[in-house]
Amino acid sequence: MNSNFIINGENIIIDGWGGHKVYNINNKTLTIQRPYGLFSNINVTLYTLFLLEQSNYEVSEIILLLDEYETNKNYHPLLFDNIQNNLSFDDITSEDLNKFYKNTPGYVGLGLDINSINKNSLEEINIKIGNRLIKKYFNSSKIVNDTSKKLMEKYNLIDQEYVFLWARNTDRVFEVPTPTVEKYYNILESNGLINNKIVIQTDDLDILNGFKQTNLDFIVINEIPFSNNGSFHVGMRDISQNDFIQEFNITKDEYLILIMSLVDIASKSKKCIIYPGNLSTYIPMYKNSVDDCIVFTGDNGILI
Repeated sequence: MNSNFIINGENIIIDGWGGHKVYNINNKTLTIQRPYGLFSNINVTLYTLFLLEQSNYEVSEIILLLDEYETNKNYHPLLFDNIQNNLSFDDITSEDLNKFYKNTPGYVGLGLDINSINKNSLEEINIKIGNRLIKKYFNSSKIVNDTSKKLMEKYNLIDQEYVFLWARNTDRVFEVPTPTVEKYYNILESNGLINNKIVIQTDDLDILNGFKQTNLDFIVINEIPFSNNGSFHVGMRDISQNDFIQEFNITKDEYLILIMSLVDIASKSKKCIIYPGNLSTYIPMYKNSVDDCIVFTGDNGILI
């Protein structure tokens, strides 16, 4: 039995990483209830699913309660497709599986220690394991795929013909410095990306205004509301649905659908520059490759 598991009748309580995580042995349902951002919850759920898979527990339903956005609402059916049956780790060594197990989600994504001086390579996380978990449990729903397609058409984006810079403000501002516009610009310049079609996603007006002061030719995916504090999603649950629509002209559901569709758009770029946070590993796992991903370490150094 895994040391993170606490047996309580027909339920297994999964200990660690905040919130409430329970697997019901009889109906094979995993319930995740945590008051954190979308990708923090997805990464913790991925790791929890890995632990259950390794212990031969089958999961037929996921109840994903994202209390940071709306309490007691299951977001899994909205954002993700039905759970698939195809998952095997037979070709992955026990050493790699054990390494993935040790990379707990208390770090950024699955294994990148954002505050560590000795930085690990993304390859050491074993992107392949994360990708297989995503393909079984977190395939995008039809509405997310349709939204991604519409945005690609709206902004005239073609697979592998644009650079995607995700410079979202983050609630990790007290844990890790947010990269400056100068830092982002230097990355584009040093990687020979200045003359490419550059797409910027940000909810930070300061970042956007900073880019406008450069000579960079770029387009902005202007779909996500701008944040006036550490991160847009913080405290969203305290805003009623009607007040949210009135202030931002979208629903909370539409906001989360947009965020997931942007993951798909980012994964289709020729080079993706990702702000320091949970997306640092989720996007490489989603696309099953660390190639063409540039992510930050805790001190804003470049990992890849």
